[in-house]
Amino acid sequence: MTEVPLEYDIFSDLNLYLVIGLGSVSFLLLITILVTIVLKCQKPKSSSKTPPPCRNSVVSERNSTIADSTLVSNDAYWYSLFLAETRKESWCVVSEPLDREKVPKYDITFTVTDRGSPPLSDNETMTLELLDVNDNVPQFPQSFYTIRVLENNAPGALLGSLTAFDPDLYENQYLVYFILEKEEFLFHIEARDSGSPPLSSNVTVHIIVVDQNDNPPVIVSPWRAHGSVVEEKIPRSTDKGSLVAKVIALDIDSVHNSRITYQFLQVTDATLFSLDQYNGEIRTMRMFSYRDPRISSWWWSPRTTDSPPCRPQ
Repeated sequence: MTEVPLEYDIFSDLNLYLVIGLGSVSFLLLITILVTIVLKCQKPKSSSKTPPPCRNSVVSERNSTIADSTLVSNDAYWYSLFLAETRKESWCVVSEPLDREKVPKYDITFTVTDRGSPPLSDNETMTLELLDVNDNVPQFPQSFYTIRVLENNAPGALLGSLTAFDPDLYENQYLVYFILEKEEFLFHIEARDSGSPPLSSNVTVHIIVVDQNDNPPVIVSPWRAHGSVVEEKIPRSTDKGSLVAKVIALDIDSVHNSRITYQFLQVTDATLFSLDQYNGEIRTMRMFSYRDPRISSWWWSPRTTDSPPCRPQ
């Protein structure tokens, strides 16, 4: 009997294990390749064309052919995502930003038509109502206001009112008003909505106090003590048109309430003297004669040109 060396037995066992290992790896690799091929053969082919806006393709459940879906809308379009031949999912996607203040609601009608013979179709209408967001700033009709107020008004009297407009809804359009800063007759008003975050705008208001004719004219020339009579002496040889006196009165009111006219209230001889109603000058109308009295009297009154005029002091 021939004895086999120990080293030869060990080498034979290693070869056997190596052959078994290589065979197992080859088998697993072959199985993996076959599974990959099967999966690729079963994967549906995807369309390389992108569906245009307002038009898409869906899988018809009636005859497993491609059908067309048409959307009737100016602000949205449809597209589809295919997961299987008998399942379709669609989304309505806006093509541009929507503004609730311009169009608050959309009625979207779309039609689905298959490609059978004869083709069959169906219609569906969807109503889309937009929710409001606080995206509009309150607006005043004007950027600057002038309010005229009559003087001597009672405390608490209404001077005027301002109103701003906000096209948003609910709390986004509820406005509160604040005085930001004010000077003597000029101040700024802010309108702020109740949205989150709040939006605001401001406007400038100018108050003009309108004058009332509440001050009578006062004669300052010729000066006279209260209740006294003014005397003017002129020679009898005074020529026609000579200046005898000039009456000056002042009125502390403004504009037309301070414009003064003069007139004679009473005169002893209307042919001797004239009074200029605008400048208050008293002049002779003719030369004196020996028949004229040595003393001639007249009473004059300054009057304001408004209505009703105030009585002079």
